[in-house]
Amino acid sequence: MLIGLAIGCATGFTPNTYAQSITDFSPRLLEEPTWLAKPLAGPKKSKGIIYFIRGGNKQGPRDDFNIGPYFLKTLSENGWDIIQAQHPHEYVLQKLGNSMRMRPVIRAAIPLVRQRIRQLKAEGYKRIILAAHGTGNAIAVNASLKVAPDALILLNPTFGPKYMPTRRNRLNPNHKKRIPFLEAMISRVRVPTLLIVTRDKLEFTPLAFIKIAARHFRANEVPHVIIGDPQIFEGHHSYWLPSFDYIFGVCIQSFVNLPLTQACTIPLFSENDFRAIGNIKQIADVKARIVTSAKSLIGKQFVVYPQGKPVIYLNHLSATRRTKIQFDEKSDETYAFRKGQICVNGNCSRMIRWDKQKFLEFDARTGALKAQWIER
Repeated sequence: MLIGLAIGCATGFTPNTYAQSITDFSPRLLEEPTWLAKPLAGPKKSKGIIYFIRGGNKQGPRDDFNIGPYFLKTLSENGWDIIQAQHPHEYVLQKLGNSMRMRPVIRAAIPLVRQRIRQLKAEGYKRIILAAHGTGNAIAVNASLKVAPDALILLNPTFGPKYMPTRRNRLNPNHKKRIPFLEAMISRVRVPTLLIVTRDKLEFTPLAFIKIAARHFRANEVPHVIIGDPQIFEGHHSYWLPSFDYIFGVCIQSFVNLPLTQACTIPLFSENDFRAIGNIKQIADVKARIVTSAKSLIGKQFVVYPQGKPVIYLNHLSATRRTKIQFDEKSDETYAFRKGQICVNGNCSRMIRWDKQKFLEFDARTGALKAQWIER
C-alpha cells in the first residue's frame, strides 16, 4: 500500500560489501531499554519482540539518550516487547579515528544482529520484527537475508544527505550514487516490510526513490505498506513525534500484528489526546493551563519532540539555566519567562501544561505547535 511519496539514500559503497567479515576486532551491540516502553514481558506473555537498531551518531551512544520513536511506546502498550540497539561505534572511534566512517560499522554489525535474532528465536519469541533508523537500515536488511524475521520496519534509510550540513549545504560528492545503491539493497528484501520516509532539507531520503522501492516490492511479491512524505511532517526524525504516532500509529500496529499489504486509515481529531493537538486554539481551557514561571520546570528533565528537528533532552538546573542535548551536541543555555512566555535567545513561546508529565509548546505569534514535552 502506497501512502504519499518517499524513501531513502546511500553513499559510497555497494551492497556486496555489507557482509564482509571483520576479524581485527570484537565489536558488540549496545542494547538498552527504550524510554517510555514497558519492561520486557518475555516470549510467553508478549505478542513478539521488536528489535530496533538506531542510526549513526558521531559521538557514540549516551546513557541518558535512550529515546526512540514514540510509536514504540504505543506498540509496547499493545503487547510487544521492545529492544533498542546501537551498532558498534567504538570500532570507528578507537580503530579508525574517524567517527563518520560507517561502512566498517555496518559490516561488523550485520553478523551480530543475525546472531541476536537467532538468540531471540531460541528464547522462544514466536514473532520477531527487525526495525531500523537511518544507517541502521542497511544492517537490518542484510541481516534479514539469512535469519528471515517476520517483518521489517525501515525508517528513513540513509547513508548520507544530499547536502552537507557542515559545509554550508554544499552537495555531497557521492549524492548521485545514493539511489542506485539503495535500490540494490531494497531489491533484496523478501520479508513483509513497512517503509516510513519523511522529507527533510538536507535530503537524507531522495523522494524519487519511493516509486522504485514500491516497484521492487511488487515485483518480488513482498507484502508492504509505505508511508511516504506525509505533508505535515518534515525532518529526518519527524516520525519519532507523538503526533506521528497519533496519525499513523494504528496503521503501524495493524501491519505489525498482521504484516500484509493494507490501507491506512487516518483517525479523527480528538481534543482529549495531546498527540492530536496542533494549535493552541484546539485547547478548550487554555487560560487555566498556561505556564507563566519556571516553578514547574526547575529540577526536572524533559524529552522534547520539536517539529522538524531532532529530539531534544533538557535538564532544567535552575529558574534561568538548563542543559541541552540535541543529536550530537551538548550545551548550556539560559531561559527566562517574560510576560507569560518562555524565551530562549530572543525566541518566545507559550507553554501549556497538559498533565503532570506533559507540556505543549506553541509559537507565541501563530499559536502553531512547536514541540511536545514529556518529563523524564
